[in-house]
Parts: sequence; structure tokens; C-alpha cells
Amino acid sequence: MVEKVKVTEVTESIEDVLADYAEEKIDPMQLDKKNVEVGEDGELIINKMGLTSIAHNQLNSILGYPHSFARKVEDPKLLNDIKNYCIDKCEKKDVKVLSINKSMITGIVNKEFPLIPTKSILETIADVDKNVRVQYASEDGLNLVTAVNSNPLKDVNDISHVGVSMLFNPRGYNMSAFIYRLVCKNGMISPRALMSRFSNGLAESEVLKSLRQITIDTIEISKNVFMPIFIKTAETEVKDPHAFISNLARYFKLPGGELKEILDNVSALKAPITAYDIINLITAMGSEIIPDNLRKGLKLQTFGGFISNSFIEKRCPACKNMLAA
Repeated sequence: MVEKVKVTEVTESIEDVLADYAEEKIDPMQLDKKNVEVGEDGELIINKMGLTSIAHNQLNSILGYPHSFARKVEDPKLLNDIKNYCIDKCEKKDVKVLSINKSMITGIVNKEFPLIPTKSILETIADVDKNVRVQYASEDGLNLVTAVNSNPLKDVNDISHVGVSMLFNPRGYNMSAFIYRLVCKNGMISPRALMSRFSNGLAESEVLKSLRQITIDTIEISKNVFMPIFIKTAETEVKDPHAFISNLARYFKLPGGELKEILDNVSALKAPITAYDIINLITAMGSEIIPDNLRKGLKLQTFGGFISNSFIEKRCPACKNMLAA
């Protein structure tokens, strides 16, 4: 079951976002053919509740569903027979299920694995700074939270804030340094992300304690590393924007469709064009796309961060001379 992208404004307080998760809960369950069934559309259902794509994949793994073989099967009836066979053989496996409003399952894991509620993750990030403002987006079980301090650090033709961007589901997360420009509402994500899965056997309190410290460390990176690099891009004129963007897009492995959209919009920039102008063109496109396509929007925001990071000085650790870019 695919959910439409839901996006809040960055000005939202954490309380506004958490209101949607008042009925979020974790329940123990034994999987068997009494509570797991294949729906009319071929999707798996647990106790009459639909599953997000991520939860659906987690359940398939628990049931031992043969993904590599099933991808080659075109007959829907045969696929359903395979799923029913896996359900019949699951032998009352003990699992934990995370659901919202008793209508949608967002996570399912074996009983020994930690399963962290969205509400707990959001509260932990907000607890780092009482003045934090967040933007929250979700698309079919994949969640994005960006958190920035309400006090701006630097004015670079606009008011910019530092913070974190975290892509997560109930089993793990991907956290990056983040810069947000208040007036233009552009977000830029560092491509250097910290990825982590919630370790087996850890209590929720231990997982959230670690997440809180990682959030603090990432904000410091945003403030002391990512922001100073971004500021320098305003001083760098780009003589050939098309070649500049195309070369970096190749290293970033940006899909051709996204590259074409960017190049089509470059002509709107007025000379002299700086790297800062190009970055903000790209991140603005990403921010506008997020409500319709979360993954594509994040890709463009991260490409902006990749361009910014390309201005990091690379020096030999021994002689301190500049290395070739």
C-alpha cells in the first residue's frame, strides 16, 4: 500500500508533528496464517491492516519469501500461491509490529530486534535543542526529518540555519549535516552521511541515547565544517555553468533526467554566476519536488551539498601542500 508524500513546513514545532503519532504503538505478535493473508491486490495484510512498502519488505524477509525467484514470475496467481506457501510455513514466528492508528503497519521485526517508534526518534532529535524547528516528510514508510535551530548563524544573501537531516525507518537511519535558508526555504544535505542500523539486543533507551549524541555531533559538523564551506561558494565565480554542473553530476552519478532539468534552468541565472547561485538553484528544485517525490527531492538537495563539499581544500597531511582536485 503506497502512501502519498506528507510534508510539513520547517516552521512546525515538534508538538505539531507528534500529534499525528499519538496512536503509534508496538505490539508483540505470533505470525501464522490466521493473522497474515494475501489481499486482493497481492499485498500482504496483517490483522486487516495494510503495510507500507518498507514493512512489506520486512515481512517478506521474515517469511522467507524468495525475492530473486519471484522477480522472474509474471503470473499474479503463482506469486500469490508462493506468498501463501510462505505464510503456511512460517510456524508462528514471534515478532514485534509497529502500527499507527490501528490501520497501518510501518515496521515489523523478529522479537530480538529493536523497533523504534517514529515518535521516540522525533522527540530525541527535538530534545537536543529546545528552540528547534522541524520539517517532517513521509512516503510509504520512509521518513525524513530535518531539524534546525530557530536562531540563524550567518547571513549569506539570506538567513541560513544549521541542523541535521535524517532519513529513517523503524530499523535504522541515515543522518547528514544540513543547512536551511529561511527566506528561500531551500535545504542542502551533506553527502557525507552517517548510516546506522539499530543493533540487535539493545534497549530503546540505549538506541535513543546514542542517537541523541550523534545528533549533537552532526549539528557541530554543520556549524563548523559544512556552513563555512557553503559560505565560500559565494566567492567562486563559475565561467561555464553547464560544464561545471555536468562534470560534478558525473562524479555524483546524478540521473540524466535530473541533470537535464538543472541545465534547462541554469539560463535563468544572471552573470556573474557563482557556485553559490548554482547550489541554490539545485536545492530550490529539490525542495519544491519533495512534496511530490521525496527521494528525487532529497537527491537534488544532496547534489547541492556535494557541489558545496567539492570546495573543501585537500592538502597532503605531511607537507600541507594542495593536492589535485
